Amino acid sequence: LGKAYAEANILARKELLASRILRLPAINWIYETLLHDDNQHVDKDYFLDKLRPDFGDLTELQLDTAIGWGRYAELFAYDSDSNELYLES
Repeated sequence: LGKAYAEANILARKELLASRILRLPAINWIYETLLHDDNQHVDKDYFLDKLRPDFGDLTELQLDTAIGWGRYAELFAYDSDSNELYLES
């Protein structure tokens, strides 16, 4: 898998990463939450509130990391002006 990733173009790398990170519970939960939301837009604070009992003081860092990975893999996007995570068409 590492060799395939190293030899892949950027789009293929993003697809490989997406398939792997969707196995991570927090990222899969974020993706599924967005997928099942009526307009596929959810405020970041919703995720922070739900994750805080598990991550405590590290919640913001954990969510920011998940957002970064999800954005890179093009699973979802984040708008810092509206503070929303969303699925792109």
